[in-house]
Amino acid sequence: MKRKLKKNRFWVFQEEKKLMEIYKPKELSVQEIYEAIDLWGPLGLSKEITDEYRIFKKFNAFDPKYLSNILYYPIVITALNPFSYYTVYENKGLYDLIFKGLNMPKTIVKNIEGRFFDQDSTLLSKESAKRKIKEKDRVFFKPSVDTFGGRGVKIYNKTDLTEKNLNELLDNNPKNYIIQEIITQHEDTEIFNKTSVNTIRITSLYLNGKTSILFILLMIGGRGQIADNSTESLRVRVNEDGSLDGIGYDKYLKKHNKSNNGTLFKGRKITHVSKCIEMAMNNHSRYFPGCGMVGWDIAIDKSGNAVFLEGNSRVPGIRTGQICWGPLFGERTEEVIEYVKNNPPKL
Repeated sequence: MKRKLKKNRFWVFQEEKKLMEIYKPKELSVQEIYEAIDLWGPLGLSKEITDEYRIFKKFNAFDPKYLSNILYYPIVITALNPFSYYTVYENKGLYDLIFKGLNMPKTIVKNIEGRFFDQDSTLLSKESAKRKIKEKDRVFFKPSVDTFGGRGVKIYNKTDLTEKNLNELLDNNPKNYIIQEIITQHEDTEIFNKTSVNTIRITSLYLNGKTSILFILLMIGGRGQIADNSTESLRVRVNEDGSLDGIGYDKYLKKHNKSNNGTLFKGRKITHVSKCIEMAMNNHSRYFPGCGMVGWDIAIDKSGNAVFLEGNSRVPGIRTGQICWGPLFGERTEEVIEYVKNNPPKL
């Protein structure tokens, strides 16, 4: 079991090691170590894996309720979101069916295992799919499985979609992708980076019949980037009234007071954030009944409507959210620990 845990956590150890090298945080006191182990020890926390608490302490202050990634994955998140449930949402080509009641970008064509379908999941021939794509002035292309960090996303203009180029696009991507209409984002988010649709990440917890919002972040793409979750993207705390904190963070927790285009965060406000919060609060139990924790990626369009893009249920990121908002589960920490103890994950 220990060997399997170590293998599963390899990427977590690598991330933590990098942060420790960058920030060289002070050691925890004996008392602090005991407090963390007293709380999380029943789930496997030991002195040897408490280094991330040093990072949280450096940025904020010590609090035993912080959840380290080494304990989060694979123990806590796998108990909250069992494999049999989160895998349902892994293929985004099925989103039109699963999330039919949510406002989403319009699908032009999707490819599932080499076969073409329209938004209603009606089977299309390759030629019909090509005609639908060529009708549009601009389209957004993204892989629908094994997606992370904005890998493979592209925007194509009408001039790019010649017969030759379109054939190459489809031939070079034989299966599992979606081609969608472009979202025109709201001016409140566009101001930070015009090349990416900058989204609101809302992480929610649904447990014991109750839904809570854990944290809200604005995700901003890097200069010239299409995706807002690339290595150069930034995360900024969004308060419930839509106001932004004055400091955002990159992948390695370096602090930024402005986006890559020079727009300051301080004093800015994202209107219509309440609609994003409502979407997560009202729909977690409806669309993710078997997943206790979901990271919602929601855009705000030019008319102020909340647009559902993705629901991250495999391993929603938690480190930057905790840096911005404090301990992940807050007052529900003991409730989560008790749940995981009573519902241990199958590793």
